[in-house]
Amino acid sequence: MYNINIDKLTVLLTPISLRKKRLVAWLRILAMPLNKLLDDFKRERRKDLYNLTHNSQVCYLRKILNDEFDSTKRRIKIEDGKRNIRRYIYQRNANRPLYLGRVFLYQRGEYIDGGVDFVVVLPQGLEYDRYKLEALINFYKLAGKRWTIRID
Repeated sequence: MYNINIDKLTVLLTPISLRKKRLVAWLRILAMPLNKLLDDFKRERRKDLYNLTHNSQVCYLRKILNDEFDSTKRRIKIEDGKRNIRRYIYQRNANRPLYLGRVFLYQRGEYIDGGVDFVVVLPQGLEYDRYKLEALINFYKLAGKRWTIRID
């Protein structure tokens, strides 16, 4: 639909009696900005179609990040956020058990009520632009989802 040959069109729209080599070359030079504009339009259209064919599903988000930052080895992964249950230590007057067994301490983001929804796992030694990575994730993720980056 958008495959227009500007050079051919300029020749076809020129009257036959005026189709000399110098005039056709001059008309092609005058039409060069139109060729550049058409190329820019096609490039932006391809980018927009790429954006429209991808959404916030994990498989698409992983594909987008791997396409942009690790296109050869494709080592970027997306994991679910941690869902650890909080355990509390009670005072003696609360009449609750004091012995909890072995207790692991987690970061604030690793609990059910204060955690992240997904984790973007980057391989060790991957060179990337942090701002571009964050912009891509924020563009494609669902609204209200929280995420973090972990380097393995």
